[in-house]
Amino acid sequence: MRKYSLLSLLLVASTFIIFNCTKEGPQGPPGPTGPQGNQGLQGPTGPAGTNGTNGTNGTNGAPGTPANVIYSDWQAPTNWRDTTLNLNPYCTISDVTATSITSSIINQGVILAYIRNTYNTDGPYPLPVTESGYVVSFLPAVGKMFYTSMSFSSVWITPLNREYRWIVIPGLVPGGRMRDPRTMTYQEVCQTYGIPQ
Repeated sequence: MRKYSLLSLLLVASTFIIFNCTKEGPQGPPGPTGPQGNQGLQGPTGPAGTNGTNGTNGTNGAPGTPANVIYSDWQAPTNWRDTTLNLNPYCTISDVTATSITSSIINQGVILAYIRNTYNTDGPYPLPVTESGYVVSFLPAVGKMFYTSMSFSSVWITPLNREYRWIVIPGLVPGGRMRDPRTMTYQEVCQTYGIPQ
């Protein structure tokens, strides 16, 4: 009888020990963060990229001509002929084609004309101009420019060895901040309006 009781006691004790050893308790709180470890070694530097090429610079544009200014080349008219102007019969006249001169430009723009000698550096001078015994002037017309020579004596004088040029400034209203080009020298007009001399 005692033999069975001891055996039963051992069996119960073994079961209790096994049960208590295999049972897992609740998870404890997390521990404190440990110190930071040492920084690792820096990796090798990668190869350098190739340099890009610089673009080419653009060319400068030609200076602009403001206000849509129109101008002719220097011209030497050859079609001089006798005429009468302001009841003066001792006049000669010539004409050149000027398709840029329109009725609106004649009515609303400014038309300038100049003369210069071809045999020296005399001029250019704005027309009208008085020379030895005669006046050289100009008369704009639609599609044409007339150059005139009026003598003060009883002879016809044709201004030979001369070149002429006209400049048209459409729709210019003199005054304000812009100086009236009719009061400028030829050089000032060319500089102000970007005209090659």
